[in-house]
Amino acid sequence: MEVEVLSYTKDPEKTCAVSMRSTRKKEPAHELWKQNWVIECPVEVNRKDFDICPRKELFPEKKCDFYNICAVRFLRQAKKMKHWGVFEHASFTVSVSGISRSCTHQLVRHRLFSYLQSSSRRIDFSKFTPDDFISPKSFDEFDSSQRFKKAINSALKMYEELVKKGVPKEDARFILPEATPQHIVITGNARNWLHFFYMRMSEEAQWEIREMAKLIHKKLMEISPLIFEGAGEYEV
Repeated sequence: MEVEVLSYTKDPEKTCAVSMRSTRKKEPAHELWKQNWVIECPVEVNRKDFDICPRKELFPEKKCDFYNICAVRFLRQAKKMKHWGVFEHASFTVSVSGISRSCTHQLVRHRLFSYLQSSSRRIDFSKFTPDDFISPKSFDEFDSSQRFKKAINSALKMYEELVKKGVPKEDARFILPEATPQHIVITGNARNWLHFFYMRMSEEAQWEIREMAKLIHKKLMEISPLIFEGAGEYEV
């Protein structure tokens, strides 16, 4: 399984923060955007009293308006308030490969995402081998991996025979199992992703989609740690 982030909203944390702040200021978000917002704070911002900015204490030579331009404060406060609409203004597009058809069936239940999935009408699966298919680890534990490969190989041979006889690939694919490898592009806003992580990083989630969720979360944390910190803990 591989995960790559294809694109995302420019300055996602700043975008969400100015959107939130504009609801309580005279200035619109596009005016607030021009200010030098603080995206990273050197200490944890968890105190109830925000009268003193910890950044000012550590870096008095740097100007920081903790009330008005600290994205750290706003986004953590939004999570505390369950103000999830704040996070709908940053979008992330992710490409995932090496997952099963079974996994994508679970994935598309998250209906607020947008998807483009590999087409089994167009892809010629006669070029695939049993090693390309997704095998659960439990098959190894119960000595079923070899029988699984034989079953996949049998399905592939029948698929190839059907296609050679002139059966359309869209019909021949009916013989292929849910272990068939897929790739898919997923686009959603940060709120969608936070909900996805809450549902699918849980130990109750099926192993493959849980693994996928953790890999995507790791990638998004590299881009926007302030938005995705604590993901999986918040019931979004």
